[in-house]
Amino acid sequence: MNFPEDEFDSMIFSERLIEARKKKGYDRKAFAITLGFSPSGYGAIENGTPTSISKLYAIAKKLDVSVDYLIGLTNEPKNSWNMP
Repeated sequence: MNFPEDEFDSMIFSERLIEARKKKGYDRKAFAITLGFSPSGYGAIENGTPTSISKLYAIAKKLDVSVDYLIGLTNEPKNSWNMP
């Protein structure tokens, strides 16, 4: 699934982020607290508000999925290489 560099599909991101969070058994507030984010700040991310690479990486790592999966560049939840 490719999209132009200037186009980000926040709907795919939001859907995948929510699905991955729920698969891990977290509600939105508990997950935000686990990451050290405010619940409202994390809610904004889940709704597609752009965030930093470091936050995106922390979210992906905690959910055991790749950043590429969350942003819609691949349909495989995990990369073929291991994240540290």
